[in-house]
Amino acid sequence: MTGYGSKRQMAADKVQEPVAWRWGIKKLNGGYEWRYALHKTQDDSVPLYAAPPKREWVGLTDNELADLWYKESLDWMEFAHAHEAALKEKNT
Repeated sequence: MTGYGSKRQMAADKVQEPVAWRWGIKKLNGGYEWRYALHKTQDDSVPLYAAPPKREWVGLTDNELADLWYKESLDWMEFAHAHEAALKEKNT
């Protein structure tokens, strides 16, 4: 497999597996004592990951870009800032 599309597909096919599991044992003082294991051993175990799951990047459509450009009649710098703000809003 070669090319941009195949690398992207390979990344999408990779499902992140937990590196460990955590569960708590309630203590008398109301706190928890946390226990860890490499495999799920308790029903209330929570998976732990090496890194947060990756979100798919969402770009702007041609119509959204045209709306930014024509609606505000911006110069190129203002358009760049509006474009950045629109992308940030869509991806957070």
